[in-house]
Amino acid sequence: MSIDQEISRFILENLHGNDLINRIMVVLSKLGSAGTIWIIFFVSIMIYQLCRTKKFALSLVFGLVILLIGWLFNDYLLKLIINRQRPYYAIPEFQDFMNSLNYSLPSGSSFPSGHSFSSFSAATMLFLYRKKFGFISYPLAILIAFSRIFLGAHYLSDILTGALLGASFGCIHYLLCNLIFTKTKLGEMKYASR
Repeated sequence: MSIDQEISRFILENLHGNDLINRIMVVLSKLGSAGTIWIIFFVSIMIYQLCRTKKFALSLVFGLVILLIGWLFNDYLLKLIINRQRPYYAIPEFQDFMNSLNYSLPSGSSFPSGHSFSSFSAATMLFLYRKKFGFISYPLAILIAFSRIFLGAHYLSDILTGALLGASFGCIHYLLCNLIFTKTKLGEMKYASR
């Protein structure tokens, strides 16, 4: 048994006893589907920021584009190339667990985690522009990523790789926005210090 399977089995055997926690993990996982929570978060901040800072609002629009590109890259390129089976195939008890929660078995490949990718991409973008948003979004990103292991949809290595790739996309977004806004004379973006 691989270390990934051992970690997943440990979570299955030791953390699944509380119905409230089980339900919270389902909610967190659903919020992370297709980056739903991050789209809502970005749009809400965008609306608020439009009245304050045009550059930041434009950065968030570009952030939504980066999230879309990242999702396509992760789910329609990497997952198809790597084609790793999800944990619930190796550990069938996860299927029973998901069924007991009326949670649909995720389809497609496991590696890397799309939930972690979008969560850490968004959290990194937000942190680089406004630290206070990062301090809110990183804990949420971690919880969403953990919910995927908890439910048996991903292994730890799927989550860690998705988080690393997502954070990389968040950094690339920040660098591109700085370059674009500097070239278009909208000024430098020095939000991280605020």
